[in-house]
Amino acid sequence: MTLNEGEYDLADQRTAMNALSRERVLLGMELGDMEEKSGVSVNSFYAWRSAGRSPQLANLVAVAQTLGFEIVMIHTTPPHPVYSLHNISIAMAAIDQARRDEKLSTKELRATTSVASNSFYSWLKRHRDPTLSRFVSLVESFGFRVVMRRNQPKKEVAA
Repeated sequence: MTLNEGEYDLADQRTAMNALSRERVLLGMELGDMEEKSGVSVNSFYAWRSAGRSPQLANLVAVAQTLGFEIVMIHTTPPHPVYSLHNISIAMAAIDQARRDEKLSTKELRATTSVASNSFYSWLKRHRDPTLSRFVSLVESFGFRVVMRRNQPKKEVAA
């Protein structure tokens, strides 16, 4: 699956964070404004950009949306279904279905994905939010990619 212009594979966190940083500058948005609009601290953003820390998925989604991007999970095989990570519940249900389709027990989950079953279920039930790196590790094991892409312009409907 080839990425289009304005799309970033989030397995490469540093490149995507640099794209967000460039977009903030292009928009003329001050760091304090980004922090206020997204609800995510500037210190967190700097830590993500240096790859010193992996962002919580919900925080990354908030910053990306503030800067005009969306975070999606895309299956790598046709017809390439796309799941918005604005609401991770639907994406987690798709991953759980993929796990079931592969007949992968929860015991085998950790060996295959490096994600413990208790983490998987806490994400599935929305008790906790995964970090980007752990989520990418999980979804790639089931044939998905996590992508940041520019929001598509809204199409106007003729009256």
